[in-house]
Amino acid sequence: MDSSPLPPPRSVERVLEILMLLSAGAEGQTLAQLGQAMRIPKSSLLNLLRALVLSGHVMHHEGLYHLGPRAFELASGILARRRFPEVARPILKRLVEISGETALIGVLTDDGEEVTYIDKMESPKALRFAATIGHRRPLYCSSSGRVLLAYQPAARIDAYIRRVKLVRLTEHTMIDRRRLRDEIAAVRRAGVSVTVDQATEGVTGFAAPIFNAAGAVMASVVFAAPSVRVEERIEALCRLARQMGAEITAVMGGVPPASDGSA
Repeated sequence: MDSSPLPPPRSVERVLEILMLLSAGAEGQTLAQLGQAMRIPKSSLLNLLRALVLSGHVMHHEGLYHLGPRAFELASGILARRRFPEVARPILKRLVEISGETALIGVLTDDGEEVTYIDKMESPKALRFAATIGHRRPLYCSSSGRVLLAYQPAARIDAYIRRVKLVRLTEHTMIDRRRLRDEIAAVRRAGVSVTVDQATEGVTGFAAPIFNAAGAVMASVVFAAPSVRVEERIEALCRLARQMGAEITAVMGGVPPASDGSA
C-alpha cells in the first residue's frame, strides 16, 4: 500500500496563500488583485475570504482586504514559541536573585495530563529544590500544574478532575476531588498557586501564569524551596510570583484574560 503523504486540501493551500499575499504589504488588496495573483475564480475566492473575515483572520474595509487580529495573534504565538523560554531567562535569573530559590518554567505536556519543566535556574544555596528540565509532575498537586489547570476552560477542568487518579505522593497530598476543585477555583481568583509539601515532602512551591497574546495560559513561572525556609514569607513570595508572571507575560507580548468569574 502506498504510504506517501496525501497532498493538503486545495482550500487549505488557498487560505494560506491568501494570508501570505495579504502579509506582503500593509496597503491591502482588492478581490480582483487577489484573484489575479491566485488565478482562481472570484466566486471561489470570495467564499474563502468571507470565511476568513468571519473568523477574524482577515478584515474587509472600503473594498480592500487586510490581515485581521486573529492572523496577528497566530503570528505572535508562532514567534513567541520560537523564542520562549529564552526571552524569559533574565526575569528567571532575577527571580532567583530576589527569592534565593530555584526557579523554573513549566508547560503542559502534549497530552495535557501533566506539567513538564522546560527551563530552570538553580538556587545558589546548598539546600535547595532540585529539578531537571523535562521532569514531569502531576497537575493536581504541583503549584505549576495547578496554575496551568486553573486557566483551562471549565469543561476541561471538570473532565480532568473526574478522570485523574489522585495518588498521595506525601502525607499532605490533596486527594479529595471536591477540595481540589475548590483549590483550583481559588488559584484562578488569586492568580497564584502555593503548594506546601504536596508533591514533595518538605518543599513549598509558588507558581503564577504566563499568558499569550490571545489571553490563554501558555506556561507558568514557578519557584520552590525547602518549606522551613519560606513559611514566614508566604505572602511576600506570592506577590513576587505574580509580579514575575506578569513581567514574562509582558515581554512575550501576552495579555491577561478578561475576568469572567469562572474557575
